[in-house]
Amino acid sequence: MKIRTRCYPKTIMDILSFCFIFLIIPVMYWFELFVVLPTVYDPWSLWYTFHFLCGTTVMVNVTGNLVATILCDTSLHGKDETVTATEYLSLGWHMCKNCDIPAPPRSWHCDICGTCILKREHHCPFTGCCIGHYNHRFYLMFILHLFIATLYATVFNNTFIWKHFNWGVVAVMKVLFPLAMLVYGFDASPSSFYVFLYIVNVAGLFVSGGLLYIHGTILFRGIVTYEKRHKLLDYDFGVKQNVKELLGDKWFIVWIYPFAHSKLPRSGIEWQALTSCVEEKDKDRGEVNFVHPSLN
Repeated sequence: MKIRTRCYPKTIMDILSFCFIFLIIPVMYWFELFVVLPTVYDPWSLWYTFHFLCGTTVMVNVTGNLVATILCDTSLHGKDETVTATEYLSLGWHMCKNCDIPAPPRSWHCDICGTCILKREHHCPFTGCCIGHYNHRFYLMFILHLFIATLYATVFNNTFIWKHFNWGVVAVMKVLFPLAMLVYGFDASPSSFYVFLYIVNVAGLFVSGGLLYIHGTILFRGIVTYEKRHKLLDYDFGVKQNVKELLGDKWFIVWIYPFAHSKLPRSGIEWQALTSCVEEKDKDRGEVNFVHPSLN
């Protein structure tokens, strides 16, 4: 894995999102295992230890895949960019006006990252980088384990909240306006903070669940968001091969071990489309694209 040299977030939105995700993950880990779990099981009993180890394993997968997503360089920079005029036309390359270099199919320029991204999926503000050919696997595993973590935590949090809070007007206000209750000092008790974390966890459950559905579809169909939006299926090689294209040859290990070396079958530069392509001018990007004839 090639490491990005500039892995810091570059916009205000990226900085805020980046800081939030790196702050909330350890806080939620502390809350679930050291505040919630001891109210359900006696500390270091058999079931407490079991759930503690399960929670820690999920935490390792969440943080390991998140860090790998951020550090992995999936840009065109430093790759072999040599292509002849004949190859340019036959292989579906296009000229990037920003980088002033030929870019391979499925690669697009990101104004925030300032470079072309191989098989670009999208720019993620929470990681401060683009999701592309080499880090898409880590991103998918990150949201998968984030969904598992928030779902797992919600089960225990529901018991914790209902058993340890006296429900009344103040309690309802805590649920509806937890941040306001804390910030303006109406109730700065630990219970308000716990309710706030509970709501953050539920929100994370729905967000990660939605992202998992979207990227699960992308995984099995062998596409990226741009291709999904334009109904391009030129690189759908079948479910089994699509899984290997995104997760690599050790696809059966990466689900549970974020540090596994899983070699991708392609370099991200050479893509053999399943159908012929025709040239079309993309005015929004200012580049020459090659898209499926059915779009004409």
